[in-house]
Amino acid sequence: MIVTLKNDTIFRGWWGGLSFSSSDVKERDVLIEQVFEEDGKHPWVPTRRSVLIAAGEIRTIEFEPEKEDDDVKPK
Repeated sequence: MIVTLKNDTIFRGWWGGLSFSSSDVKERDVLIEQVFEEDGKHPWVPTRRSVLIAAGEIRTIEFEPEKEDDDVKPK
């Protein structure tokens, strides 16, 4: 998944079983279980970080289906 914040910060991450999105109408926060780094030249590189993003900071959320040959999987 790719989350773009209102200040143009971008988080790339793995949306899996430990990820979470709030169902509370007042607070739609998102927890991405694993954050990846990306330099534009190589596949996403896994980090050991997770991130909790407050709903009010989010501009867009994009989801891409996993591909069989993706090297981008949580470790």
